[in-house]
Amino acid sequence: MFFYAALVILASILTRPKISADELAGAVSVYLLIGLSGGFIFALIDLLNPASVVSTSAAFRLDGAERGLHAINAYIYFSFTCLTTLGFGDLIPASPLARVLSYLAAVIGQLYLAVLVARVVGLHLSHASTRQD
Repeated sequence: MFFYAALVILASILTRPKISADELAGAVSVYLLIGLSGGFIFALIDLLNPASVVSTSAAFRLDGAERGLHAINAYIYFSFTCLTTLGFGDLIPASPLARVLSYLAAVIGQLYLAVLVARVVGLHLSHASTRQD
């Protein structure tokens, strides 16, 4: 559901000819929804294949009853550290699927920000040039 909502909002933002505060708020919402979606995806992967995400810190227990949706805050945290490319190292992807999704999240996070900033600047410049003419 989060991912679908992100796609609908993103489609709406990208089709607008002008950027306003609503589009900027929508863009931030999309970024947050992508991070939340990633958290649930990592939880599902770790639930289906235990030890896909491993904790190297005492702050996170990802074993036994603390696995899957019981530790959703840890998976959301991991998703956002991947998305923002922080990579603190306290949670690490251990399975091949978790590793692939973690670097895809990093690429998506960087591309999203680059494309969004380029779009906002481009629309701002085109709108500013039409006001001067």
